[in-house]
Amino acid sequence: ATLTFICAPAPVVCNSTQSSDAAATLYTNSVTSCNNASDAASVEIISNASLTFESCALELRADRTSCTANETATVSAAHVQIAADRLACMPQPPTTYTAAHLAAAAAFTAGTVTRCDAAQASSVMAANAKANDTRTTCNNVSSLHIPTCTAEWDSTRASAAASIAVAKIVCLHGHPAPIVMPPPGGGAVTSVMIFLHGLSYVGGEFVTLRQVLPIPGLQLIIPTSRSFPITLYNGTRYTAWFDVADPTVPEDRKRILDSSAYIATFVDAAVAAGVPSSRILIGGVSQGGLIALTTALRSDKKLSG
Repeated sequence: ATLTFICAPAPVVCNSTQSSDAAATLYTNSVTSCNNASDAASVEIISNASLTFESCALELRADRTSCTANETATVSAAHVQIAADRLACMPQPPTTYTAAHLAAAAAFTAGTVTRCDAAQASSVMAANAKANDTRTTCNNVSSLHIPTCTAEWDSTRASAAASIAVAKIVCLHGHPAPIVMPPPGGGAVTSVMIFLHGLSYVGGEFVTLRQVLPIPGLQLIIPTSRSFPITLYNGTRYTAWFDVADPTVPEDRKRILDSSAYIATFVDAAVAAGVPSSRILIGGVSQGGLIALTTALRSDKKLSG
């Protein structure tokens, strides 16, 4: 499928001729534009992949796992590009945080839980409705395939619920969308690996992990950090889990703990979905490795590693 990701937010510039209200509104509108474009692209690719999967499944193959595998590969690859486009689209925050901007940000944050809960409920309803429609169509082809159709229905709903839970975490924390790769060939999630990138990278650059880890039942979650000015590089913005300065400056403890808390929510979501904590692994490179280690050591759950 051909994706069209349209987002051209105006640059956010705070200066003496622009009111603080206008700066706050411009920034908020730009972020909203990027989020809407990302959501539209996601809906498009999921819809197209679902139609392709349905056509494949109705061919009455003896082994239809290839249909699920193709759908998973298509959606995963597309979301790598969507995440990258969204990251590039997001505007720089205002250089001056005026009272009006902070008030607007506070108001937006206050409604975050409500928005994320509503989005989760809507996504679950849509996913279940799609699974129900696919099962009905599958059953109508031949009564001989009802057991297979029911098994695929269960698998589809479980996989969707796991992905939606991850999406809610990102919604609540305001990070760029993570890469979530279902188990190869579909099926229930029985183990989870969370992998964290290093300074200046994004999650999409590590999707090849699936090729070297084609483990049945393994869900891969590859988050992307926020971006902000890095002290060591004269304020140049990079994606990072915490700030980096010269050795004489104390470590950025707040961002380290905040990033660790964010990653811990993925662990909590996996456990809530029925995955034993002993089958959850956190790893990473460079900064990501430090956050992985911090999260594992601070966790109240016994992790795989």
